[in-house]
Amino acid sequence: MAKTILTNGTPIENWKLKDGAKRREISNIRVAVERLLGNPDLNIKPTDLLDVCSIPRGKMIQVIRDRNGFSKKEAEEEFNETLGDLLTESQNSPSLKREKE
Repeated sequence: MAKTILTNGTPIENWKLKDGAKRREISNIRVAVERLLGNPDLNIKPTDLLDVCSIPRGKMIQVIRDRNGFSKKEAEEEFNETLGDLLTESQNSPSLKREKE
């Protein structure tokens, strides 16, 4: 709530908003892989890249849909059938929810 108040320009004594942390991302994965594997000074192997990569579930399902003309449900079923034993589920930390009075 305090963050919303400060964002809207209302000051709160002894508090201020600070800029969020900056993150750096690789903008072109294909080119990055080519460069990493192609640089003999780095001694990077394909398995090294796979060990540090993740596959976003939603994006992969979309690729399956696009490549095969599947519906979302069909693509999800194929994805889950193919990778079911490798899928794990986690839960985010609790968040606040305003209760109705």
